[in-house]
Amino acid sequence: MSTRTRQVLFAGFLLVAVALAAAFALPWYVKKRIVEDAQARGVTLQLDQVSLGWGKAQADKVTATFPSVPQVRLEAAQLVVTLDGLSPHEVDLVGLKVDVTGPVADVSKAVEAFQGAPRAGGGAGDAGVVRVGVKDGTVHWLGLLGTDTSLTLEGLSGDVKGADVDLDAAKSNLTVRTMTFGPYRFGFHRAAGIDTITVKAPKEDVRYELVLGPDGKRTTKLTVPRSGAQDLGVPTQALGLVADEKSSIEVHFEHTVQAGKVTGHLALAADRVYLGHSLSPTSARLDFGYSGAAEGPDAVWTVQDGTLKAGPFSGSVRGTLKPVPLGVLAHLEYLSGLMSCGDAAKSAASGALAPALGSEAAAATTSALAQLFGMDKAVEGSVKLEGTVDADTRDLSTAKATFHTTGDCTLSFLPGK
Repeated sequence: MSTRTRQVLFAGFLLVAVALAAAFALPWYVKKRIVEDAQARGVTLQLDQVSLGWGKAQADKVTATFPSVPQVRLEAAQLVVTLDGLSPHEVDLVGLKVDVTGPVADVSKAVEAFQGAPRAGGGAGDAGVVRVGVKDGTVHWLGLLGTDTSLTLEGLSGDVKGADVDLDAAKSNLTVRTMTFGPYRFGFHRAAGIDTITVKAPKEDVRYELVLGPDGKRTTKLTVPRSGAQDLGVPTQALGLVADEKSSIEVHFEHTVQAGKVTGHLALAADRVYLGHSLSPTSARLDFGYSGAAEGPDAVWTVQDGTLKAGPFSGSVRGTLKPVPLGVLAHLEYLSGLMSCGDAAKSAASGALAPALGSEAAAATTSALAQLFGMDKAVEGSVKLEGTVDADTRDLSTAKATFHTTGDCTLSFLPGK
């Protein structure tokens, strides 16, 4: 073998050795850079085997924890990193699983501190913004509103890039005590410093929206077109006054906090509800505004321009709303105007017949019977309806409603006192 031949073979073996060394060393180095970049951002990463492709790195069985946010732990079946040279440019998490433990106030405070903390100098990713994508994610939040509550999000997908966030879940359930609410669609979007949280019920036009502005303004909106409990994903016992699956409810609610002041408006309509100890279902329409100081131990919001139509009675509503952590304590007082006892009796009879005959047929039947028996002339006097409602929005199943009539109804064909 000539010297020239030996030199060529040696060079060939050397290139193969370098290639083999690179094949083993580069994934190790890229893994090291990914872990270091995450560490510079305040994230502790554990990665399984890393493989390299053209401009990409992939790792399986990824675990991420946050020393400054111990309530949050992330796991992903697969981590795919698009590289700019050897620095992460885009990150995609496939099969993401997020476990969160603790009340929302505590977790939010820790996350805000983490987002505002300075990052370690010299991190490879400090030079640019890394886009983080999520595919087929799941979130389980234990203790969201207390020890006996949990939130589950499934089918989570979206992107996080710098200050902008766009995430949506295909299905979510909220469990409060023994009641499960859902399935809902959930979305969180952050753009231009404005956070928007949306929740949609199984009935698509039912929508909850919370908008948080950079100027401290916070607006909550709830829109529920006429719907049954099964359309809302809400257990019937959670609706307080709504008694059965045939009951329906309609809600339009808006609440705004700005510059330390609260303003709001609620319009609620319900059919087939039971007022107080009544054995017959009726309809109710409640409408009022409110305002007051936003915060403070003595903060109370005063009800304004309140009206309630309960069955045949219409009247005014007054009362107060007291904010408490994660809810409101409502106390409402109702006083109707006077109505004739004959009209009240006909309305009660029509309400009793409606489930069997339908509302229009029941009204027609009641009117015919009233004329046949001379009810307009036989029933004399007037009556009014009074009532109170006390409710805690954190658990509407404990709401208490008391309604009673007062008046001097008499039957003209019977002797009086």
